[in-house]
Amino acid sequence: MSAYTPGPWCVTDGGCQVYAVDTAIATLRVMDSKETRDANARLIAAAPQLVDALRKLLTCPAMLADELHADDYEARSDSVQALRNAGVTL
Repeated sequence: MSAYTPGPWCVTDGGCQVYAVDTAIATLRVMDSKETRDANARLIAAAPQLVDALRKLLTCPAMLADELHADDYEARSDSVQALRNAGVTL
């Protein structure tokens, strides 16, 4: 398992900060538009939930089958790669 700060993460300070309990996770650029800053903050705050969802998906019996439809195989490969890119192990 990776050493990231466990969730849940939340957005505070008008969308400029992402926190986990009392730990600052990210500070977003104030010069971005409020819409862009809010969207980025929500995406960052959802990261722990997204990791958990991908892990569950990748370990469900349907995704572990030897013979997957091509689209399912691509989705599984993309999900594994996304977790690797984030430094997260399965």
